Amino acid sequence: MSELIHHPIVVALETDASRFHGPSADRPALLDKTAAEQLAAHLSADLGELIPDIHQAALSVCGALYDQTQILSFGWPVFEALHALTVASYQGKAFQPRLVSFGAHDGRLPHTGLQPDSSLPVSIMQLIAITISGPASVVQPISHQSEHCFLEKGQLSAHSAQWISRIFDLDIRHGRFMTTADLAAMLRMQLDSVGFLPLWELLECALYRPQEALSVETALGNTFSYRSGEVHSAFQTFDYWAGTGAGRKLPYESLADAYADWTRMQRQFQITLAAHGLDMHYCLPERPQSSLTGTYYCETADRPLSTKTEGITEHSVADIGTIAVTVAHRGRQRHFYPLTPEGLNDIHRDIRAEFSTALALAYPGTLLFDRNGRFLIPERLPDQAPHS
Repeated sequence: MSELIHHPIVVALETDASRFHGPSADRPALLDKTAAEQLAAHLSADLGELIPDIHQAALSVCGALYDQTQILSFGWPVFEALHALTVASYQGKAFQPRLVSFGAHDGRLPHTGLQPDSSLPVSIMQLIAITISGPASVVQPISHQSEHCFLEKGQLSAHSAQWISRIFDLDIRHGRFMTTADLAAMLRMQLDSVGFLPLWELLECALYRPQEALSVETALGNTFSYRSGEVHSAFQTFDYWAGTGAGRKLPYESLADAYADWTRMQRQFQITLAAHGLDMHYCLPERPQSSLTGTYYCETADRPLSTKTEGITEHSVADIGTIAVTVAHRGRQRHFYPLTPEGLNDIHRDIRAEFSTALALAYPGTLLFDRNGRFLIPERLPDQAPHS
């Protein structure tokens, strides 16, 4: 069989996703083999009206709905699975145009890469994944046509939209064919509108130029580098950030809010990158080649404390939770920073294991820091003198 090339496209469905949330929510169903075959037939008919040459290619369709995040994931796992199954369907025989559909059996699709990610919330836009396959002489002209005609007249037919609405039990407001480039452009616009253009630049590099390297910096001073399928970021503790790093020029009045903003940006990048299939690894700014391991980082302060200063202080901000935990004990001060969502639980567990004696707990609801030295401090007890 001559080598096949593949052109991925999607059907974007604007739905009412409210029924997929709440205590009795359920995710969109997977189609069985028979329904998936019917879905492929409907979509093939619509595509034939838009691009008549489509019938010279193989059209592969999966009977599932996906979130934009899963489709635009590092390595394109949904489409890689579709490509592999399409090639396997020929069993080494010569290429012929055909419809290939993949449905579920006992709730599972025939490739793990096709299984919808249940950890992603159901969004308003749901996507059907389609692969157009064949020799380059067939697929390349179709690819060029799709880039133009989908923008102008890519809407699903009313008949197909009604059938898809019924079979998936959805309230479809709008449905249209899109290239993955169109989908990526939409994501870029969404991220740019909320000030996350550097995040899009990382995703774009990982998706389209995975062998390249790229470094970006946000307006808040967060730094991220993509290389070899991973993102690396310098983690700045408050003491480093306020004294040497991105916050060194800020007045002390704005340090607490600004470091909260910096932390919020770090966490948003980390969560979003992970959803798109990219792991983020932390390093210290002064040791960029050495990754931090574990779920949290512990910084030992080099400033002595009074032995009477005993306690645990959780520095937190309402919308992002705990930023750091300071433990003051026997003249020693340590700051614990969660690096992952599990990090705070692990910090609490290890603090409980280390200190057999009860320490006073303080929850100031903000970051406490020394105004002159610009470093974190514990909450002072009532009978202690205030810090300078």
